[in-house]
Amino acid sequence: VVLVLLLVALGGVLYTGRWRTLLLDILSTVRGLGAAGIPLLIACETVFFLALLPISPIHLGIGVLYGFGPGLALSWLAYTVGCVPPFLLAKTPFVLRACSRLRHSEVIEGVMGALEQEPFKLIVCLRLSPMLPSPLNSYLLGLTAVPLRTYLTASLVGAGPNTAAYVYLGTLLDSLADIAAGRVQRSPMSWALLFVGLAATVAMLIYVSR
Repeated sequence: VVLVLLLVALGGVLYTGRWRTLLLDILSTVRGLGAAGIPLLIACETVFFLALLPISPIHLGIGVLYGFGPGLALSWLAYTVGCVPPFLLAKTPFVLRACSRLRHSEVIEGVMGALEQEPFKLIVCLRLSPMLPSPLNSYLLGLTAVPLRTYLTASLVGAGPNTAAYVYLGTLLDSLADIAAGRVQRSPMSWALLFVGLAATVAMLIYVSR
């Protein structure tokens, strides 16, 4: 019940456009707590995954607070923990019953079948793709029969480049306020990763269609 209420509250924050301010407050609190703030940061990423909120600003903030090396390790840890709950939540009987009609579509059934036959390759492509946010991916992948171990391994491989790019961009910012204001300049590396992600999307579509 507490989790549902929390998700509803965060959904309200998202639709009122105040989630950046909320995130800035959380990051400021983490900075004041030092090492003790790391569990709070991981919990924040988990809740953002569950509430379908963008997680890239969290990784930008980690870059600002911790630098590239430690920040990348922390971002990867936060992603590892955060991407699991929505995947498992999508497998609950209530969600499976609510989404059962999706697999009656021939197209959806074909995509789901391809994911279940070649899960590692396609999940890596999905995580590289800029078309679907990671939280939404996590819920959708939870509707398949992909094992948790395969899902987690492929997710970490596919999310690695984008996570590294956002942490690096965070190291280029002057302060956390730049994140709230949206003053983030794309670097050549981030543009390269965007093109890699688009290429991965095209490859995935061709593979699934075949």
